[in-house]
This record gives sequence, structure tokens and C-alpha cells, in this order.
Amino acid sequence: GILIDKHYNVPWHYIEDIMLNHRAIAVQPPYANNDEVISSATLATAQSCGWTWDIGLQHRRGVGLVYSEHFTTQQQAEETLLAHVSKRLPKEHVSELDVRSIRFTPGYREQFWVKNCLSLGMSSGFIEPLEASAIAMVELGIRMLCDAFPQNFTHMKLVEERYNRRFHYRWQRVIDFLKLHYVLSNNDTPYWLAQRDSSTIPDSLAQLLDVWRFQSPSRLDLIENEEIFPSASYQYVLYGMEFQTLLSALQITRSSAQKAQDIRQKMQQTKTAYLQGLPTNRDLLSQIIASKNKEQTHDLIGFR
Repeated sequence: GILIDKHYNVPWHYIEDIMLNHRAIAVQPPYANNDEVISSATLATAQSCGWTWDIGLQHRRGVGLVYSEHFTTQQQAEETLLAHVSKRLPKEHVSELDVRSIRFTPGYREQFWVKNCLSLGMSSGFIEPLEASAIAMVELGIRMLCDAFPQNFTHMKLVEERYNRRFHYRWQRVIDFLKLHYVLSNNDTPYWLAQRDSSTIPDSLAQLLDVWRFQSPSRLDLIENEEIFPSASYQYVLYGMEFQTLLSALQITRSSAQKAQDIRQKMQQTKTAYLQGLPTNRDLLSQIIASKNKEQTHDLIGFR
């Protein structure tokens, strides 16, 4: 990051006009009880000034609030976060928590590869905390470097141009996908209204949303190989947030409707069976830890 910024003077492409968040605060609350449920997924919850994340770990939770200081103060943000934490932790423990503040600038490099310098990870771009596609971007970047490692300066220039072109496209798709969550919200606070303002929606996303009013996301919409988010990812968000697609009458036949209903019923039955047969997340973690401790004890006895 220092090399590509200070030596090669590659500017940062700011997207604060699209992704409005640039602040986050985080705490590490313990569980109220040793046998409290450990969530098996990250829980994201809309707040009036942003959104909170809540991650269940073995001995504690990782909880934070992403927000824009244009719509709230840090004190108000902390009050919002601690109120969220208070739902599962006694207030006397909440008051003891250390609140950590994070400032970030959403965007990405104008160029990612310049001569013999390749920026990966947060040196190449950062959109939001918990934006897990950043890990995929690192893996894709390393793979592309390894598959086309330059043999000489002529070759380096060619792969540099191709890499920059490909990752410009990928960062733009990441922005579209994250912005989609805000655009489909129905919260009417000033923060969420600003997130849905048409001036903050990229043209590429606006065009796709217009298309998806008449047809579901498909391979025709996202045509690059190794897409960060395939069409199925967009379907999950769109229809999970009650987006309406006006399907052609030719597609809605009695047989297709019955087939969809049968699949839905089978999935519900499978879900019920899994919930009855699978251990809780806490029980599973305890089993894994006990197994590892047993292996280590066995290894120590064998070593002696």
C-alpha cells in the first residue's frame, strides 16, 4: 500500500457518494451465561443510523455498528450500539465494555498493478467492515498473478493491463452488490432514505434493477468468469427483501408452479430434519475442542 501510494502515486478512487458509511465502532461483549446460545451466522440488523453486526464466538461476541457521521454523532452511535448489546447482556456489564472506533474511506485504487508493484487486500480497496468478498479478491488476485507470472518486462506490461481491467470490473461488482442491500430497504429514517436516493445508485445497478423487474437475475447479467457474486447471490438478496419480478405468463404454468411448490415443501422438510438431528453450535464447538484436546494428550503421551 505504501509503495503504490507514495512511490507510484496511484490515487484512491473515492466512492463516498455511493457507499455513505465511513465510520464503525466495535465492542467485545462476553456471554451473560456460559451456556448461552452461540449463533452460527453473523446477524446484521438495520439501525436508524446504520447497521449492526453480531458475531458469535466461543467465549464472547464480536459486535459493531457501521454508520455515517453525516447522520449521527459518535455519542449517539455508541448509545445505539450499547442499546443493541444490552438486549443480551446485563447493563452493569455493558457499562464496562471498551468501545473501539474505526474510520475508513470506501473506495479502491485507480490501478492495482503498476510495474513491479501489485496491491492486494486493503491496499487495493476497502468498502465496508465485514465485506467478506475482500478475502475472495485476495485469492483471485494471487491466483491471477501465479497463473500469469511475468517472464520479462514486455510480458509484465501485458498482464498488468489485463489485471487492472479485470479488477476494476470486480470492484464495481462488489459495490453494486453491497449497494443493493441499501436500495431494497424500506426503513424511512434520513440515513436509509439517503442510501436509497437515486443519485447514490450506480448506473450499472440501476440498469440491472430495471431488467430484474421483468426477469430474474441470470447468467445473462453477469458474464465474466469467476464472478464475485453470481446471479444466485442477487436472487437471494432480491427475493429475500421482497423484490417483485413481473414474470411472463408463459413462464407461470400450472406445472411449473406445482414444481416450485414441491421443491419448497421438500426443502422445508429437509430443514426440519436437520434442525432435529444437528447439535447446537455451542455443542458442536465443545465436541470439536474436546476432540482436539484428546488428540493433543495422545500425542504428548506418544512423544514421552
